[in-house]
Amino acid sequence: MKSISLTLFLILVIILGITLSQYWADVKEVTYGAFKITQELTLPGSPVIIYDAITGDISGWWDHTFSENPLHFFMEAKPGGRFFEQFDGEGNGVLHATVIAADRGKLLRFDGPLGLAGRAVKMVHTYQFSPVGEDSTRIQLTVSLSGEIEENLAKTVDRVWHHFLVERFKPYIIEGKHLVTPFEDNLKWGYKNNRGEIVIQAKYQMANEFNRFGIAAVVDDQGWVYINKQGKYLLRPHIIDNGPDYFNEGLARYVVDGKIGFMNEYGVKVIPATFDYVNPFSDGLAAFCQGCSKVSKGEYHRYEGGKWGYINKYGEIVVKPEYESAGPFQDGKAEVLREGQKIVLRKDDIVE
Repeated sequence: MKSISLTLFLILVIILGITLSQYWADVKEVTYGAFKITQELTLPGSPVIIYDAITGDISGWWDHTFSENPLHFFMEAKPGGRFFEQFDGEGNGVLHATVIAADRGKLLRFDGPLGLAGRAVKMVHTYQFSPVGEDSTRIQLTVSLSGEIEENLAKTVDRVWHHFLVERFKPYIIEGKHLVTPFEDNLKWGYKNNRGEIVIQAKYQMANEFNRFGIAAVVDDQGWVYINKQGKYLLRPHIIDNGPDYFNEGLARYVVDGKIGFMNEYGVKVIPATFDYVNPFSDGLAAFCQGCSKVSKGEYHRYEGGKWGYINKYGEIVVKPEYESAGPFQDGKAEVLREGQKIVLRKDDIVE
């Protein structure tokens, strides 16, 4: 009996061995280790100017992307900010890294695999900025990597960053492509760099200055629209006082097919355009109306009908639309109207 059981066991081991070998055929050992590289270069401009140029919209100098023509490519210079390549308007893309420390003009640190996505690596990058002379900046990059390391990986990473900083970013700064200002030619507006060279042809009816994140509002044949420093169209803003909506608490309203949403200062959609109307954010909340209609009188307009509620900065409804009107939150309080009666809402009573 024992002999039969042993025979069956051996047969089972052989069968399992043959079957599992099909799945183990691609298994290989990898080498784990760590290294650190450091690079430095000195560039014209103050630490704040160089810091702003290496963050925000970086599509003007960073030339490695997963998509052929990304909609956005930017570094959000704030803790938790994204080093993000957005493929399209649906939010598809690649998160290259996440900012873990930001001090404008002094330091930026981000954690992520960048081009090594798919490997078991921990990769931390640190930019440090220091003034040199009256109007120059020394930028020092430190890359610390640990994890799955192939032969010559340190040399490859060092060479790649030399390409980005010396071969791409340095000419971008030297040629003044980061310092772009409007100019007028024959009643049309475009943009020149600080060397007087045209970088965007004069084709707009109006052109505002670029913000420090790399976007500017211009007027084309259809109205106001945001562009980046390469002239790519981003979003059309909601119009107020005959101009683009103001940024409140880091967000401004944009319009798509008559619906309103919110974008950030990088020109990236943060809250989808799904609202009939929505007020600016105040105290972290924004009043929106559902089912209201725009009524215009000359150059002025208002919204009538529908019901009002509130959203947070994630676009989540935190107060259902059940009021005839809703004012902005200030000092944790907002006044609303329900069945003709004024009611005071307290932010502490709202579960966000």
